[in-house]
Amino acid sequence: MSAVVQPSGTVSLVFTDIEGSTRLLERLGVDAYREALSEHRRIVREACARHEGYEVDAEGDAFFYAFASAQAAVDAVSKAMVGLEGGPIRIRVGIHTGEPGLDGPNYIGMDVHRAARIMSAAHGGQVVLSPSTVALLQPGSVALRELGQHRLKDLSSPIALHQLLIAGQAEEFPPLKTLHRSNLPVPATPFLGREVELAAVTERLLDPDTRLMTLTGPGGTGKTRLALQAAAEAAEQYPDGITWVPLSPVREPTLVVPTIARALDIDEQSGEPLEDTLVSALRGKKHLLLLDNLEHLLPEAADALAALLAGCPTVGALLTSRERLQIQIETVWPVPPLTEADGETLFVERALAAGVELEADRTVAELCRRLDDLPLAIQLAAARTRSLSPARILEGLSAQSDVLATRARDVDERQRTLEATIEWSYELLEPGEQRVLRALSVFAGGCTLEAASAVAGAGIHDVEDLLDKSLLRHQTDGLGRDRYWMLETIRDFAGRRLENAGESDDVFEAFFDWLEGMVGAVDEWWLTRDQLHWFRTLESERPNLMHGIVRSRARGEHSRALRLLVGAYEFIDAWGPYAPLADLLENRTSTTPEIDGRAQLLYLMLLLRLGRLQDATTQADASMRLFAGDQVLLGRLLGFRSFIVLQLGDPQRAVALATEALDLARPIEDHRGIASALNSLGLAEMTLGEFDGADAHLRESEAISRQYGDIRNACIAGGNAALVLLAARKPDEATRLLQAITAAVSSLEGPTMVAMQLGNLAIGLAATRDTSGARTALRQAIELDAAQFEQALAVEGLLVLAIAAVHDRALDLAALLWGTATAALVRFDYVLGPELTVYVTDVLEPLRARPEFEARWERGRVLPVDEAL
Repeated sequence: MSAVVQPSGTVSLVFTDIEGSTRLLERLGVDAYREALSEHRRIVREACARHEGYEVDAEGDAFFYAFASAQAAVDAVSKAMVGLEGGPIRIRVGIHTGEPGLDGPNYIGMDVHRAARIMSAAHGGQVVLSPSTVALLQPGSVALRELGQHRLKDLSSPIALHQLLIAGQAEEFPPLKTLHRSNLPVPATPFLGREVELAAVTERLLDPDTRLMTLTGPGGTGKTRLALQAAAEAAEQYPDGITWVPLSPVREPTLVVPTIARALDIDEQSGEPLEDTLVSALRGKKHLLLLDNLEHLLPEAADALAALLAGCPTVGALLTSRERLQIQIETVWPVPPLTEADGETLFVERALAAGVELEADRTVAELCRRLDDLPLAIQLAAARTRSLSPARILEGLSAQSDVLATRARDVDERQRTLEATIEWSYELLEPGEQRVLRALSVFAGGCTLEAASAVAGAGIHDVEDLLDKSLLRHQTDGLGRDRYWMLETIRDFAGRRLENAGESDDVFEAFFDWLEGMVGAVDEWWLTRDQLHWFRTLESERPNLMHGIVRSRARGEHSRALRLLVGAYEFIDAWGPYAPLADLLENRTSTTPEIDGRAQLLYLMLLLRLGRLQDATTQADASMRLFAGDQVLLGRLLGFRSFIVLQLGDPQRAVALATEALDLARPIEDHRGIASALNSLGLAEMTLGEFDGADAHLRESEAISRQYGDIRNACIAGGNAALVLLAARKPDEATRLLQAITAAVSSLEGPTMVAMQLGNLAIGLAATRDTSGARTALRQAIELDAAQFEQALAVEGLLVLAIAAVHDRALDLAALLWGTATAALVRFDYVLGPELTVYVTDVLEPLRARPEFEARWERGRVLPVDEAL
């Protein structure tokens, strides 16, 4: 240890490490490596001593120093880096300034972990500084390079990192080894302890033989936190990303695959099962799926995951579940409680977060043992230290332990202790707080304060009280609104108490009323208020909406379930999930004529989205009798039938049906029906080559939709009008329109529609010889919705790239890409629209006259799509 006085208060922490020490040892040999290591230590120690650095630790080939000022830390590191220049050893350095706690000659706290994480993100020869260090440097004293915002592997929020530039030394390095292409959440608490468990899980996860790894254990053992941290540690091995999929709000096993798809921004593709779409999107990618809280969806979810991973051999899966999946590819890793030391540290840290300073004394140790060192139980108890001492907490727990423990044989022993802890926290609430907690358990996806008031009669003070006691958590949704939610173990507990109190019927009635009010407002005001607001509202409430639909059907309230569905018609059309809702509607119970009719139209729309054209035809034919007495619904139905027969290859009949729909809608001034019929009519006329009529009808459809505030359907009609312009060889005008439409739909639609518009825009840009813009638009479409775009990518995308290659005079490449696209067109039985066919004729067909064409084209025909790209 250093003879320098240990700094306290604001301290700058320096971590160093040798890059590739094992490889260096193998290259130099033991003696030469020992000599180089000794020289490295001398240089670092002398540089740090010159600037009053305090040596905290020197383990193996790493150093940990502390400095009283940020300037001294940076100057010392600069001196050390210059001294090491030219030698065989390259070190990476992280510097962070904070207020770490003193622990004898050492330091503790999150600032220590932050400094180590910054060092781990750097490369050999690179010095990386935290923003708190940069802020305390003397202006102009050193040269720095901004590295941008980065999430470190401690899963904290992004921070701005800087690189120290030292004269005469390398300035260019690969990207920092931080988290990227990940939706891993920022945890509510830091990751404390569990170094042994983390190393073991990470090592097993990275084993090539591990396909699916399940972290098991009762609720509250810290499975999710350990899984998140292990995923972060393994991030470099998954260059295609890590996707966290929270499954707690999901109540139906059939929704597991759609939930995974939504987390990946993948929508259902017409004519293809969503499972196949997922496999296509993930095949060949090094991607990790982290599926959180799966136990309530077994065993069906296990079969779905096994099938998914069988088709994606390079994709890994990390799961948390109270129950193992019991499938062949599963590796089970039971998560133990915290060690005694880690449990005590967690209690002290969480008490400190609540504003209470404690020492890990014998009372704290006994309390943690009584809680079986379960993280959730410890956090709940620590939240009480603002009003109760650890001794009082222990006394209260002990007094109720026998009463609160369950004797059920099938409940894990640790779960009994957790149940006692949650119940004890619950018993400490005032009766009004208990009632609010019970009522809030009906929300599957959290709630706003307004929803909490409507359903649970909760005010802001009630919510704040439950937040303070760690029984609720807080986050912000896409509209910037505050949302409040429970850990699932607490929600399960509160839900059981709701049933036991005999309040379930009344509270769920209030929940259903709130849902119907929200969805009814969307339905009623859809054309007169900001549609983007409604889309974001329903996106935030999706888990509650699905929970309400499933729960109301289970209670036999079929009319209510259908009202919720049809009220969210436009949202479901844009975002799905298509297959589960189609199944639900297929087996629905008849209610009122109005609801039945709207539900049937929704069912037809879902069948079209799923590509089930024959089923849609059968349903549409059967619906003619159902809708015979309702001119509005009959007109809408005829519009659907027009679109169906067009997809089946009969544009003449499609024109006739759309005209009939229009004749029904105009006299009764059904503006949405008129716009829909005009859209169907325009598409059919375009297929027949009647471009003037198609353009006129689609422009009228767009204008009517805009006049009545239906921006979404105006964009759909406008996008179709742009296709007519493309087919009519007017690419400049089409491209300008597509650019405007693409910008407009980006906030109103799911990724599939946006990707479709970007794909169309790529055609226009290629046709106007903006080859760089065409490639950019195509790349954006693929990134948005690779799975949905797979067939279009294989055919239309490659044709766009071939057309762009011709304009760039890369004629051999154009022939090869055209050959690959032609083979894909046959394989997928894909029918090109007229908007692209004309450019194949005008731009690509002349390639056939080149002597080299046949060889290049044939080579392209056998080339895989991804290789061609």
